[in-house]
Amino acid sequence: MKSARTLLTTLGAILLTFVALIAALVVSRSSVDAKTNDWVGSWNTEVLIPNLNVMFPALMTFNSDGNLIADETPSPLETSGHGAWIKTGGNEGAYTFYYLVGDAADPAKWTRGKVSGSIKLSPQADKWSGPFKIIVLDQNGNTTFSADGKMSATRINVEH
Repeated sequence: MKSARTLLTTLGAILLTFVALIAALVVSRSSVDAKTNDWVGSWNTEVLIPNLNVMFPALMTFNSDGNLIADETPSPLETSGHGAWIKTGGNEGAYTFYYLVGDAADPAKWTRGKVSGSIKLSPQADKWSGPFKIIVLDQNGNTTFSADGKMSATRINVEH
């Protein structure tokens, strides 16, 4: 009787360990899938504004809660971009972020930039691209500049 109970306890422990291992693998795999099947994550981005003949690098991070952080070539008078993104269907999405720019000659002056765009994720979920519009507003909310452009991005992956 004692050996049957020991055998059942051992088999139960083995089964419980096996179920826990399977559950851990499923959760781990679904987390990877969730990250690689949408925009969640960080991206190396190239920004092109054709009518200004300007191209520069940027970094963008799409958080799973819908928040977005964007940075371009560092400037001592410009903040990071802060905003939001949504999935609009399939492999398409949209975003808007704002940033502030100070005036070196007059610290009381500043402008606010607004960037809005759409993105299309590649089938492999490792690249996206899409058009955007930038609008620069003065302190009274008047448009002082606007331009259209295109962003292309490649996912930043862990290298090990």
